Amino acid sequence: MFDTRSLIWEAQSPKDDVRKAAEARLIELCDADASRVFVEFARVSANPNEQLPCRQFALLALRKLVTMYWSPGFESFRGQSTVDIESRRIVRNILLQLCLDDEQVGKIRNGASYCVVQISAVDFPDQWPELLTEVYNAILKHSLAAMRLLTEIYDDVISEEMFFEEGIGLETLRIIFEVVSDSRASLEAQLAAFDVLRCCLVQMSAVDGSTTTKRKEFTFHACKEILRMWSEFLASNSVSSEKLHLSARGKVYEGLTLLKNEFSRKIVASSFGRELKALTIRDLDTAAQIYIDMIQENLDQEQLKAMNEYTVHVLEFLSAICDLHFTQEELESVLTSLSNLCCLDNNTTEQWLEDFNTFVSKETGLVPSFTIRDQAAEFMASLSDSDYSVALDLMLNELSQIQNFNEGWIFNESLLFLLQSLLLNECDTMEPVDKLLDTLALLGDIFNHSLPCIFVYCRVSLVIPKLLEKFMDNIPNVKNLVKDFLFVSLDYALSKANTVIRSAALIAFTYYAYFAELPSVLGPENCLQIQEKILGLITEIFPESEDDTDGVLMEVLNSVIDCNFEGASKETVCHTEFNLVFAISAKNPSNIQAAVESQECLDKLLKRVDSKIYAGFWQVCFPPMLNVLSGSAEISFDYSPLLSLTLQFLVILMKRKPEDEILSANICNNVFEPLQMVLNSSKDEEIIQLATEALGYLIYNTETSVVLPRLRSIINILDRLLSPEVPDEGAMNIGSLTVTVFSKFSDQIQDLIPMILEAAAIRLIQATNISTTQNLLSVFCYVTCADAQQTVDFLFSTTIDGNNGLMLVIPKWLESFDVVRGEKRTKENIVALSKLYFLNDQRLASMKVNGDLLPHESDIIITRSKAKSLPDRYTQVSAYQKIVKLFISELEFRGKHQDPQLLMAGTSMNFGYNPLDTRTMESTEEGEGEDDWEDVDGPLEYEQLKHYANEADDSGHEDLDEECLNGILRHLDSRNVQELLVDFFKEVASKNVSGFQEIYNSLSSNEREILSQNLI
Repeated sequence: MFDTRSLIWEAQSPKDDVRKAAEARLIELCDADASRVFVEFARVSANPNEQLPCRQFALLALRKLVTMYWSPGFESFRGQSTVDIESRRIVRNILLQLCLDDEQVGKIRNGASYCVVQISAVDFPDQWPELLTEVYNAILKHSLAAMRLLTEIYDDVISEEMFFEEGIGLETLRIIFEVVSDSRASLEAQLAAFDVLRCCLVQMSAVDGSTTTKRKEFTFHACKEILRMWSEFLASNSVSSEKLHLSARGKVYEGLTLLKNEFSRKIVASSFGRELKALTIRDLDTAAQIYIDMIQENLDQEQLKAMNEYTVHVLEFLSAICDLHFTQEELESVLTSLSNLCCLDNNTTEQWLEDFNTFVSKETGLVPSFTIRDQAAEFMASLSDSDYSVALDLMLNELSQIQNFNEGWIFNESLLFLLQSLLLNECDTMEPVDKLLDTLALLGDIFNHSLPCIFVYCRVSLVIPKLLEKFMDNIPNVKNLVKDFLFVSLDYALSKANTVIRSAALIAFTYYAYFAELPSVLGPENCLQIQEKILGLITEIFPESEDDTDGVLMEVLNSVIDCNFEGASKETVCHTEFNLVFAISAKNPSNIQAAVESQECLDKLLKRVDSKIYAGFWQVCFPPMLNVLSGSAEISFDYSPLLSLTLQFLVILMKRKPEDEILSANICNNVFEPLQMVLNSSKDEEIIQLATEALGYLIYNTETSVVLPRLRSIINILDRLLSPEVPDEGAMNIGSLTVTVFSKFSDQIQDLIPMILEAAAIRLIQATNISTTQNLLSVFCYVTCADAQQTVDFLFSTTIDGNNGLMLVIPKWLESFDVVRGEKRTKENIVALSKLYFLNDQRLASMKVNGDLLPHESDIIITRSKAKSLPDRYTQVSAYQKIVKLFISELEFRGKHQDPQLLMAGTSMNFGYNPLDTRTMESTEEGEGEDDWEDVDGPLEYEQLKHYANEADDSGHEDLDEECLNGILRHLDSRNVQELLVDFFKEVASKNVSGFQEIYNSLSSNEREILSQNLI
């Protein structure tokens, strides 16, 4: 026996020991007799005389216990005691009645619903066949609770087979049609019915060409009836400002969009939108009139929110049927409606004026909310070519008729917003030049007048660059216009002490920088002036900037840095840019967008400075960086956003030292000790990663004689990083650091290299992180390219956990080749593995490694979950055969995926002439001689392959011999991956290196064909 109520209260006790004891007691009771516990808790939850916290806890406990004691169908089922059949019936009935009671307390009803859905996932339909019958009966009585429950059941329980084959879909649709057509049904009931209908539509949207005929026919007829029902609903109810009404109509338009976008045209004819288009445009017009009344009367935000959601759904549907085209009259009506619907309400303008950060977030698309304006912009961008041309002409005409921008500023700003949105449409059109120039003149003249509201100025600043970008091929003397409008908008922003205007000007600058090559368009003198103005604006507003705005300011800085020129004035501008990068990023180091942008800014800035400016940067930034590092020592260099950002900046500063120069001894003296403290003390993975990378660049870019006195400290750091003390993710850069130490101090550490290599081998074998594995492989690439034979001998003589080191490292290396990423790393591995192959070492030739994956051999059907528990099985091949297979696989990959840089270079030639890009473009010569090409029908026999490989000896490529493989050297830059691989195969095929003929004959037909195609 147990006291249910006492147990429940104790389980909610604020005293930790009392609560844990009660929870343990509850599990003990369930293990002994789960049926009784479940029935008692269910009765407590349904007892209106019990206190609400008690009832809530009973449901919460049931929610957790169901998965442990109800059925083996749950993963966490304990098996100690199972709820018996009669107790299940009692519990299900109690919970279901709670769910279906519209008068029940919401928290109780929701808690019971969760349990019902859980239980139905394992009991329905076999053990609980009456579930949906009871729910349907409640729905017919217009129970909102029943419809909400049915929606949840559809989301988690109803399968496609249940929906189509077991009649559940048909019965559900019948109930929905009945509720919606019932004149006695409330709007709440109809709205809930539409939610259930959406669940049905999601089920039916999966029907496609491969679906059974029965399902197709069912879906076809169902959709036909749904469209009829929706059309009647829309036609019989006019738009009103009442929230429930707007929600119900919004659900209909949301469903219509789903039908248009997600259903096969064979199920739902694309022309159905034509029948509803006129009604939709009328609804949009009515909504626009109501919206204007709302914002002028300052109605509460809940009503505006309902109108916003409704209108978004209407516009979504209009966007979906843009392929049907609009008449000019229809477009005029839509644009008139949109010019009203896109008017700013008082709450928005007040919010923007109070905090310009909210304006920046919205204007740059960083706000998660979705408004009428956002959907209107998508509609404008969705217009077809012909509709776009008509809409643009209508809007330019409307704009030209504005005599006084002082009157009705919200409508003028709305019109400009819509024009800006339309200009993002990818359609091309040839507008008359005179009309474009007149429009630009009209917009530019606005800056000469005093307007009652700043938002027109902001919108003009943002529209002009979009207009220039769209029609830069049409507009004569466009470079001068870019210059003039840039100066006008920036000068105006600087003259107004308003952060919204200033932030709009900065955002507009990024638009100009996106399409115009500003240094060449403006010239050095004008470019410098623009930079100074932009930097002045940033300096003014960044103290008040927050969150998204900081990232946007960094984006602006990025574009300003792109404009840097050589010259006497460069130093001042660079120092201002540098100071702003540090000042803005330091405000909130946890701001990921700002942190990422700031690193890009710093990296770009340092690429273009000389040693004098670099030294000036260092004097400014190192003291505060040292303060951060020293301060972090108090917490053992545990992670903090500021420490992470400081180390990221330090990595860039060490990496981007002035070209053709080295880091000074002073910098080395400043940096080494703090990094040593971090790497000897920190246990945080990210901090160790960054500090390792910074130390590697410091060593690499500093004179050897300066670093040499610290060699013992460096070796100690290597020892720690290679030890198990540092987790895998923390050791992600240890390979690069090791290679740097080897290359920098090879003479001084000859006696230590075997110890370091052994530690690196152990770390490689144990590594599970892909990035760490790749980085450690660079160590073995380096030593293999330096002396492949000595590397093999060393590994063979090394014992690791009782096993031969060579037998552990080589399989791990070959298994990891497929996940190597990056051109440089791939080439390193190819060159190093090629060196191993050319050794013709019998220890490698006889070593067996995993080859191709074998299918599971079983008469039992292997499910995905079962397959995960079965070990993978592979063919066994020699290490040399594996190298060949890996190289062929890489050749195939390279054939399917062009070099991105080559692809971009080829594509850029098709962009056409850009009048704002005055950089010279190297011309390409046509017909400079075509490569001889011979088709290959299937794989070649080895002798044929050898013949072609021998023919290629005079092709101009150097053999893949000792000279080009001596270290990871200059050849890494002279040949791409595909060329390296082709040269490798030409040599091994022509000379039958390491038994290549036998390996070739053992390859699959597909592998031999790939190789044949690449060698001819």
